[in-house]
Amino acid sequence: MTDATIEVLVWLYNIIAMLVPIAMILAIWQLVAAIVGWRTEVRNRRLRRFGVLAATLFLIPVLLAGLWRGVIRPAMGSKLLASVNAQRAEKLASTSFVQFGDTAPAFRSVTVDGATVSMPSEGDVILINFFATWCGPCLVELPHIEKSWLENKQNPKFKMLAIGREESVDTLLQFREKHGLTFPICADPDKTIFSLFAKESIPRTLIVASDGRIVYSKIGFLEEDLPEFKSILAKQLKITKN
Repeated sequence: MTDATIEVLVWLYNIIAMLVPIAMILAIWQLVAAIVGWRTEVRNRRLRRFGVLAATLFLIPVLLAGLWRGVIRPAMGSKLLASVNAQRAEKLASTSFVQFGDTAPAFRSVTVDGATVSMPSEGDVILINFFATWCGPCLVELPHIEKSWLENKQNPKFKMLAIGREESVDTLLQFREKHGLTFPICADPDKTIFSLFAKESIPRTLIVASDGRIVYSKIGFLEEDLPEFKSILAKQLKITKN
């Protein structure tokens, strides 16, 4: 919805809102006139007008609430979301050393459980998440990362690695136990791995296709990211399976 459309809707909302005091004044006037009027025919007519105005006073707030909650607020929310995502995309581009479509950097590391992991992993779809134990948005995102891990870990072509930026093995082990996480985690205390991908900003989530290309890259986290994330991951796993 365009800015002009939102402005028209807000203008309409304000116009309708202005009818409330007018209808109230007219309703009171008709009621008083009906009470003091001495001719029955006129009094009944005024009472009918009062009834119409009273019903109008009831309907206008309902109409305003519906207009605001059903149209204006969602439109303004969509506009705000679009603005936030544009800022995120700009920050992603300015802070990343590798972009969408690039080949993911090669690295080797060891998980907190002692398993060796490496990139690239030819033929596999790899989910990579950079996080920190103190990062608020990371804490919101990680349960969704855990869910993706549980849903796909039986797929032999799916690999996942969460990397604790500037975190120690001991800290990550405690963090994993506290939050009930089961996916593979590596410590990156001096940002050696992170610095291959970016210079700043977490959480940072990437999906690497089976040919090593980055097909999904986001910083920060919004619930609205999940449909796109799940769709791309499912598509890449399907391609790999075929």
